[in-house]
Amino acid sequence: MSLNIRRIMPENKTVFGNRLELEKEIFSAVREVPDFPKEGILFKDINPIFQDSALCLRIIKHLATYYKDKGLDAIVGVESRGVFFRFSVGFRARHTLHTY
Repeated sequence: MSLNIRRIMPENKTVFGNRLELEKEIFSAVREVPDFPKEGILFKDINPIFQDSALCLRIIKHLATYYKDKGLDAIVGVESRGVFFRFSVGFRARHTLHTY
């Protein structure tokens, strides 16, 4: 499975400017670990994103702004790292939060 940034960042503009600039910053923060957890797999480690508080804030602001007026009833964070963004985006956009 590839990291599909366009699915979570659909607008060309972000709160801070061009979405493509934010997308490049996200991709440059992702660490690639070859042959993990087994040979032939290229693991995409997104932990460096969470170590950069300024980048996390830009991602959260972009997502919260984009989804704020979309008529959502709830925001769901699927898998462990999705929960971090789910909480932050949901809190900023004042949506009901669900964890599965």
